Amino acid sequence: MIVAVRVNGIPDVSQRFVKIMNDLRMPKKHNCMIYKDDKNTINTLKNIKDFVTYGEIYKEDLISLLKKRSNLENYLSEMKYSNVEEIAEDLIKNKLDIKELESKGLKLPFRLSPPSKGFSGTNKQYKQGGSLGYRGKEINKLLKRMI
Repeated sequence: MIVAVRVNGIPDVSQRFVKIMNDLRMPKKHNCMIYKDDKNTINTLKNIKDFVTYGEIYKEDLISLLKKRSNLENYLSEMKYSNVEEIAEDLIKNKLDIKELESKGLKLPFRLSPPSKGFSGTNKQYKQGGSLGYRGKEINKLLKRMI
């Protein structure tokens, strides 16, 4: 699973980028979405790498995100799951689609708080010491600061 967080909310952005971010359901700053790890999603995220940061999410952080930023525990009785950990496991293994959860009551996108201690430069790519673009498994450290 890939998780993406919108870092910049620049108002003078080309309409092309605004449309891409709306299609990926990250219209506002600090919005977070999870996606299946496929080539189309990665290429789309590369197009908007100057506005978002993304990487692979750990199961523990996905569980934390679902517990603290969703209302899925209220709908567990309607689904075939007994706890949020099982849902996270099926999401990681691609047995469950995020759209199925949304139909059961999951509100997307996740609205996160600004990270404690802030971002490390919102004008540079992560490899250059900033906060933007692909950061791999390091995205989990940022998520922990934002949840």
